[in-house]
Amino acid sequence: ELKLPPADAYHKIRHTLEEINAIIEATYGGDENAPFADPVKGSVCFGSAKYGWSFTLNSFARLYADIRGVDMDTQAFARRLWGDMYFNEETRTFRRKPPPGGGDRSFVQFILDPILQVTDAIMNDKKKKMMKMFKAIGVTLKSDESDLTGKPLLKRVMQKWLPAADALLEMMVVHLP
Repeated sequence: ELKLPPADAYHKIRHTLEEINAIIEATYGGDENAPFADPVKGSVCFGSAKYGWSFTLNSFARLYADIRGVDMDTQAFARRLWGDMYFNEETRTFRRKPPPGGGDRSFVQFILDPILQVTDAIMNDKKKKMMKMFKAIGVTLKSDESDLTGKPLLKRVMQKWLPAADALLEMMVVHLP
């Protein structure tokens, strides 16, 4: 909605989480070194209530493993999807410093960019690109859904790709007493 570049969107999200944690700490006490709302701990769910989708870092990491058919430690991957972590394509490793020549943080590279690419393809009616992306992310549309365009199509695709119930249920199971 704000149409921020991915790197700026990441900083906005990070700043918002810092403000939330500061309010919680000031109101209820706590430890600034152990924030309440921490994506790495799984206590943050990213998403859109308007479009009915959400994910945690863990759920997104599992999604990557499932779509790519890769057997990996998804929790270790999820921990690398937040903060000052960068993926170096050449060495296929994560580092705390950007690779030579610069690069995006892993959250931007693996999460925000794909979401924004899907959104752009749908909202700009790029049919060939959409079909290729839907296949890559494992989204299959029913015949009546394939007639949708614009925001209704975006809503349907995002709900199928990143179902809100999965991430919210995961958070409840893991974090509620």
